[in-house]
Amino acid sequence: DSSRRKGRPFVCTLGTGAVIQGWELGLPRLSLGERAVLTVSAEVAYGAHGCVDRQGASGTGVIPPHAHLTFDVELLDINHKLALKKYRESLDDWAASKLAKFDQDAQFAAKMSKKHGGREGYAASLRESSAAKYEEERAKKLPPRHEPGGAPQQPDGGGDGGGSEGGGG
Repeated sequence: DSSRRKGRPFVCTLGTGAVIQGWELGLPRLSLGERAVLTVSAEVAYGAHGCVDRQGASGTGVIPPHAHLTFDVELLDINHKLALKKYRESLDDWAASKLAKFDQDAQFAAKMSKKHGGREGYAASLRESSAAKYEEERAKKLPPRHEPGGAPQQPDGGGDGGGSEGGGG
């Protein structure tokens, strides 16, 4: 099976039993964006039972008992970190374009200066707006974290968590 050939990555969450133990052990060792070959012994793959072709499964075919498997995988994202990084970069570009317009368009600069108290006030307003948009996007993409013995916390975007997205084949 190849998610690359299908043109869409295989998405999984580690620690939920959704993937073989070999992936549970191997994927966390990869860095974001890294492509690697995982060689998985039968003991941490499908073992003595193998795997039959299941309707609706992402793979195709049958894996025989005691099969050692090789996967060509690429870790495309972890808990939407890459997508959030790209979103932050787009917000930075947006703010830079607004400041460039401020610097080049006297009428626009006068209007924004009146509203925000000058260029620095306008820049601060853009930073605040960018930060709010980023936090809103992060809250949509990342589930709240639970602190031990406490209530759910807002995600910090910095942890690796358990989510993985990778292409296998």
